[in-house]
Amino acid sequence: MRVQEISICAPGDSASRRVDQVACAADAEAVLRRAVGHADAVLIAGRDLLRWPELLACGRMAAGLGFREVAVRSNHLEGCSPAWVRQLAEAGIQAVEVPWLAPDATVHDRYVRQEGSFERQVEAMGAILGQGLVLRLRLMASVLNAGELRGCAEAIAARVPAVQRVWLGLLPIRTPQHPKGVLPDWQGLRSDLRDCLGWLHERGIAARIGADSGIPCCLLRSEPDQCAWFYRGPPVLGAQSPGGMKLAECARCRLHALCPGIHPLAARQKPEALREIVTAFERVPDTLPAEGAQAKERERLRTVGSGSRLRWFTRWEDFLRFHWDSPVWSEPGCSPLYISKAEYDAMEVDGRRGPRIKLLRCPCFNKTSDFNFFAMPPLGIMMLGGMLRRHGFDVQLRDLAVETQRSPWLSDAERDVMWDHERLRRRLRGEGDDPLDVILDKIATALEPRPSELFGLSVESTEDLTFSLLMAARLKARADVHVVLGGRILEDAAPLLRAHPAVDWIVRGEGEVPLLMLAAALGGQGRIARVPSLIHRVQGEIRENPRATHDLDIFELPEPIGLELGAYDPRSFPGGHRAFPYFFIKDCPFRCAFCGELSKGQFRVRSPRKVADDLATLRERHGIRHVYFLNTLINIRPDYLLGFLEAMEARRPGVEWTDCARPSGIDVSLFPRMRAVGCVNLTWGVDAGSDRLQRTMQKGIRLDEAEGILRAAHGAGIRNTLNLIVGLPGEREEDRVQTRAFLHRVRPVCSDYQIHAFRFLHTATLFRHPSRFGLVARDQGCDEISGPTWEERQESIAAFQKELLAITRAGGG
Repeated sequence: MRVQEISICAPGDSASRRVDQVACAADAEAVLRRAVGHADAVLIAGRDLLRWPELLACGRMAAGLGFREVAVRSNHLEGCSPAWVRQLAEAGIQAVEVPWLAPDATVHDRYVRQEGSFERQVEAMGAILGQGLVLRLRLMASVLNAGELRGCAEAIAARVPAVQRVWLGLLPIRTPQHPKGVLPDWQGLRSDLRDCLGWLHERGIAARIGADSGIPCCLLRSEPDQCAWFYRGPPVLGAQSPGGMKLAECARCRLHALCPGIHPLAARQKPEALREIVTAFERVPDTLPAEGAQAKERERLRTVGSGSRLRWFTRWEDFLRFHWDSPVWSEPGCSPLYISKAEYDAMEVDGRRGPRIKLLRCPCFNKTSDFNFFAMPPLGIMMLGGMLRRHGFDVQLRDLAVETQRSPWLSDAERDVMWDHERLRRRLRGEGDDPLDVILDKIATALEPRPSELFGLSVESTEDLTFSLLMAARLKARADVHVVLGGRILEDAAPLLRAHPAVDWIVRGEGEVPLLMLAAALGGQGRIARVPSLIHRVQGEIRENPRATHDLDIFELPEPIGLELGAYDPRSFPGGHRAFPYFFIKDCPFRCAFCGELSKGQFRVRSPRKVADDLATLRERHGIRHVYFLNTLINIRPDYLLGFLEAMEARRPGVEWTDCARPSGIDVSLFPRMRAVGCVNLTWGVDAGSDRLQRTMQKGIRLDEAEGILRAAHGAGIRNTLNLIVGLPGEREEDRVQTRAFLHRVRPVCSDYQIHAFRFLHTATLFRHPSRFGLVARDQGCDEISGPTWEERQESIAAFQKELLAITRAGGG
C-alpha cells in the first residue's frame, strides 16, 4: 500500500521531559527507512519543533532517502524567521506548513500558538516564500465554526497571493458534558468546507479537506452515510515497535490513514520513543493485508452486508467519535447498522406484493404511570405506518389503549378486569380465567385477523407486555397470521421469543426500516435473515441480527391512518387544544447520573428544513395546528437551534409547538424568535433544586443561570413548565431549603410544574456505579451506605413532594 505522505511527530515539545536525542534520531531514521516504498512525502511535525535540535538532521535523512517532498510544520508562525527558513532550505527541506486558527471564541487555543498581529504573521509567511520554499497553510476552525474558514482564506490570500497549498482542518469542541467532543451538524459542516474548497480551487490554490485531532477524514471528504464501515483494529504495517504503524480504513471512499502505533502507556514509560502519525490525503487502492481478527471481522461484514444496499459498521459510536483511541470490538449480534438517507431512498420495495399490515398500540395497565397514554395519538405506529404506506403497503393502525377504554364492545366491569395486572400474569402462566378469556376474545374479534396478515404490536411499557403476549396467542389461534413485537423496552428479548411461540419475531430498538424489510421479505423481496434489529428463529435456535440506527431524515411523516384524532385529550396542549406528537432530536449529549438514557453522550437530529416541511405538511394534510415535540431538548446545540429557527422562519408552517429544554447555555435573545415561529411552552429540566445536587447528580446546571433563563422566556411570552425531582440520592435538608427558595423565586414566571418523586432506573449511572455516589443498589431502589434505606426515605420524599406541590398551587405566572 502507498500513501501520499507520512507525518512523524517528534517528542521535542513542551509536553516532553528529558529526551535522549540520539535515540530520537535513531528512531526517526528507522521510521523513515520503513516508510520508503509506502509514502511519497514526509512531514516532520510537532507541537514545539523549534526546540527540537534534531529537526535539521531528520530533514537531511528524509531528503537523502529520496522522498519526493520533505516538509516541516511549525506551530510558531512568527518563529519562521529568514535565518531559520534558510537553514531549512540548506537541509533539503522543500516546504513549510504553518497553522492558522480561525477566530472562534468557543475554542481554547491549546493547539496553535497564534501570537502577535496579523501583519507579523504575514511577514513570517513572506520569509518562507522568500527562500523559495513551498508554503502550506494549515487553516483550521472549530467543528461549530467552519463557516469562518472561507473568510480567513480570503484575508490571507489577499495579502499572501503566493500561497500554494491549503489544508482545511477542524478542531473538536470538548466540554465537561462532552469529554469526547461535541458532535457537529455534519451536513452544514460539509457545506462550509466545500464552499471554502470551491473558492480556493477557483483561484488555482491546491486545497484538501483532512482531519485534525482525530476527526475522521471520511466524515469530511464524503457523506458519512456512504462509508461502508469504519475499521478499528491492530497494527497491520510495520513491526510491533515504537515505529509500528496502525491502520484505519474507510472502505467506501477508499481513504486509508495510519494512526499512532505506540500504546499510550509505552509512550509514557519511554518518552524518547518517537510517535508516528501517518495521514493519507488521496484515495489509494484497496490493497490492505488482512490477517487474524481483522480478516475474520472483514469477512463477517462482507458476508452479512452482501446482497443488500445497507452497509454495516463495527460500532456506531466508533463511526461518530472524535478519537481513534481505545478500540472496542462489538459482541456478535450487537454491531449497529447505520441506515442512511441515501441508502433508504435507493431501496426498491413494492408494498403491493407484501402482506396486509395492522399496527397496534397495546393498552397500558399502569394506573400510576406519569404519562397520559390517552393524551395524544401514538407516534410510534404512526411513523411506522407512514413509512410502510409510502412503499405501497396496505396498513391499518389501531390504538387499543383508547379503544379498550372507550369502545362499546367492552363494559365497565370488563375494563376493570383488564386493569388487574396480576390477573393477566396468571393467565399468561396458563392459569384459567374465563372472564379474561372472554375479554381477549372480544378484542381479537374486533381486530379481524385474516391469514397471512402481519400484526405489529407496539409495546411501550412492561405493564402492557403481558397483554401483548396474550393477544399474540389469541390472534394466532384465530388465523394463520404473522406477529412481530417491537418497542423501546424490548432489549433483552431473546428469552421472551424462546418462551412464547405465538410471537414470530421481535424488533429491538428503532423499527422503521426493520419492519419495512420484514414486510418486504414476507412478500418475497428479500430474506428475513438479513432484516436488521430482528430476533428470529432458525431451525429452533434464536438468532439476533445486528441492530439498526437510522438517519433521522429517513423517517416519513407520521400518518394517523384510521385513527380518530378527536378521541384524544382535548387539553393535552397548553391553552386547551389537542396535541399531535412529533420529534426530530433523539438521544441526549448529557450524562445525568439519575437518567436511564442509553445514548452515552451521542445524539442525532433531523435536518431543520425537513422539520419545517413536515410541520407544514401536517397542517395542510391533516389540519394539525398544535404539535407536541417529543425531543430530549430543543437546545441540544446552539447552531442547531439557530438553524431550526431559520428554517421555521423561511417555511412558516403555521403551527404552535411545545418542547423540553435545558436551562443552561441558551441564547436568551432567541426567545422572541422562538415565540414568533410558534413556541408557546418550554418544559425546563432543572431536576435538582440545589447547586450541590446539581454537581453530585452530574446535571451541571447553575440555578442562578436557570432562573435568569426562565425569566427571559417568560418575558418573551413563552410559558414555562418547571420540572423537579424530589428524593434524589444524597438529598439533605439543606438541599430542600434551597429547592424551596428556588421554587418561590421562579414561581411568578412559571405556568405549570412537574414535581416527580425519584425513580431508580436500572440503566442509570446511579445503578451501574452506585459506590461512586455512596449507594448500595437493590432491585427496586437504593440504600445510602451511611444513611437511610430506600423504604425509610419514602415517607419523607412523599411529604416533601406534597409540600412543593402546595407551593406551586399558591400562585404562578
